[in-house]
Amino acid sequence: MKRFTFMMMAALLSVMTFARSLSMGLVTPPETAEPVEYFISSGSFYVNGNEGWEDYTKQMKSVKVIVDGSDIYMAGLAYYAKNAWIKGTINGNTATFPSMQQVDEDAEYPEWISGSNDGESIVDIVFTFDQEAGTLTSQTKYIGECAKEDKFSVYAYWLNPAFSKELIVPTPVALPEGAQLVEYVMSSTNYSKEAQSNAMSVAVVGDDVYFKGFSSYLPDALIKGKKVGNTVTFPGNQFLGTYSNYDSYFVEEAVFTYDPETESYSATGDVYSLLGNRYIDLWATNPVLTKVNETAAVPATPSITGIEESQYGDVMNFFIPLVDINGKNMSPSKLSYQFFIDDENTLMEFTPEYFSRLTEKMTVIPYGFSDNYDIYDTSIYLNMPHDTWQKIGVQSIYTGGGVENKSEIFWFDMPEKVLPVEAPEGLETETYMFTANAQEYNSKGDIEHPGYSIQVQVGFDGDDAYIQGLAADMPELWVKATKNTEGKYVIPANQFMGELEFWGYSFPYYWTAIDAEKNMIDAVLDFNAETNTFTTSQTLALNGAADSLNYYMLYNDVVISKFIEVAATPADPIFEKFNKDSDYPSVYMSIPAVDTEGKPLLESKLFYTIWIEKDGQQKPYVFTSSLYSEDFDTDVTEVPYSYDGYDFYRGGIIVYFEEDLNELDTWTDVGVQSIYYGADERRTSNIVWNKVTGINNIAADNTGKVTIYNLAGQRVNSPKKGNLYIMNGKKVMMK
Repeated sequence: MKRFTFMMMAALLSVMTFARSLSMGLVTPPETAEPVEYFISSGSFYVNGNEGWEDYTKQMKSVKVIVDGSDIYMAGLAYYAKNAWIKGTINGNTATFPSMQQVDEDAEYPEWISGSNDGESIVDIVFTFDQEAGTLTSQTKYIGECAKEDKFSVYAYWLNPAFSKELIVPTPVALPEGAQLVEYVMSSTNYSKEAQSNAMSVAVVGDDVYFKGFSSYLPDALIKGKKVGNTVTFPGNQFLGTYSNYDSYFVEEAVFTYDPETESYSATGDVYSLLGNRYIDLWATNPVLTKVNETAAVPATPSITGIEESQYGDVMNFFIPLVDINGKNMSPSKLSYQFFIDDENTLMEFTPEYFSRLTEKMTVIPYGFSDNYDIYDTSIYLNMPHDTWQKIGVQSIYTGGGVENKSEIFWFDMPEKVLPVEAPEGLETETYMFTANAQEYNSKGDIEHPGYSIQVQVGFDGDDAYIQGLAADMPELWVKATKNTEGKYVIPANQFMGELEFWGYSFPYYWTAIDAEKNMIDAVLDFNAETNTFTTSQTLALNGAADSLNYYMLYNDVVISKFIEVAATPADPIFEKFNKDSDYPSVYMSIPAVDTEGKPLLESKLFYTIWIEKDGQQKPYVFTSSLYSEDFDTDVTEVPYSYDGYDFYRGGIIVYFEEDLNELDTWTDVGVQSIYYGADERRTSNIVWNKVTGINNIAADNTGKVTIYNLAGQRVNSPKKGNLYIMNGKKVMMK
């Protein structure tokens, strides 16, 4: 896809503002100098992306370095200006780069490189530089790609980077030949301050101590520490291995105290490993490792902690204690567990049919087993059909001391699944106008929309009325109203409509009325059958939460009336810009869904055509099925107003061209025309032309044209590819 539109994403994305000072020029190294490549040997790099700070270390593999006497030049620190240089000086083994060096002169989005040790104040960037060994190690904690010259306002940054001329490939710790691992159990609290226990193994070889189990994704990975007296110190930054293209590290130094009487190890504070320097791999606060003495025991009762919805299906979360009913540790290798469906006679089966990584059926799962896809040590995707299940049971099985003992079965009642409204098959609908005085949620103060209107579809099935299109970002969703004994149509409080899945996030949609105290109540609509009109004096809400009011939109003075179709001439469209020279050539337009008198048009009968002037002739542009195969099976000249596809935004807001630049350069003019087929009459607007040679400003003025803003509400003259903007009241990602 070349673009996305969606609702209410501002709360999830960090938005940067950019200064426009261009006080410094760009650094240029000596022309005859030969740059030397230095590879990243440690540290990490983050970019502010769609899901927050994302680890981009693998994309920043190396930097280039030039030494010219006492001057040193470095390129590659900036993600958005990879070839930009900064300049410093060498004094002994120290290389110092002044901060606030500009690396991009883009008038809209200039960038600077600066250092910081606290993430706020700016300091010079200092490296320890060993020219003979070919290493550069940053003594400055953060090196930021800054949006402002004089502030550490970053949208990408390095954390403790080090570089080397030698490409260093990290290797995980290996256990010496002949060393024996002994089973331990680690008791601690996790990142959420909940009690947890983890299977561990310990090996001691002289003064070296090895722990296995500090990676949940790489259970065989080892960390190595040095024992001095009864103190064992594990250095930080130990490489554990790679899982799904993410490197996992034991992050910071940890000091354990050994108790020779109990043969236990304990530490104070947080001990953790991270996957990709971003995801928690394993987190243990105040961990205690206790040696396992295997004896017969009855395992403590496990639990199922909940069923969560995800974009890949329902996930069952559970907890299997590593202790017996008396609180004593058990051997992880002797522990397993099983699940039941509805009663203790029906075991849950995990088969290759539903769990593709399995090669045979499983009913009993060894403790710690994972297929690294559907089955994990604390969660399992319920891939098999489970809508009819009433409850799930889980039971632990322990074979310590050669005796099999089972725990009690823990039973979890399946949550009632709320399904979105679906219209009956074959339901016939007609177009209605939904009008109201609307109020859109905004974190800086709600945005008022007086005279708000959208077109919706309404269909009747006995005493039920179905309304489609009330959620503008999800127009396919339905609301269901049922006629009561008084002849009014009632929508139950906070009726679930469905949800939008976007970038791994879910945005639910509910429809409800609210009272004066903002409690969610049934929506009651009066219906006039003679005029085909619904009305209500209530405040209605498009809501975003199942059990509380977290509205997207509020509506007052609501009227839903049947659309009366008449022949009409569509208003002239507004041509904003022909963006010929970008990676994705496009036109920006506004197609009013009203006639020349400002009256609404039936959107299903509204179309638009792009016109081009070429070789002195004006003609409609043909969107051929060969170039626009993602959208059309046949050649198209009239594009439906409501069509939203690969190269088209609904309403013609943006249309992308698949033509190459050679063809586009032959166009001397581009225009747009609206076509309306109301009451079976074809009427057209004027063709609105916009000379190719004079349409470089996309920003609109106050004449009713579209103005583009960033998510901070600042007006933008030239939208930048890959960024998110507000356009025509919608959030749009420019691609």
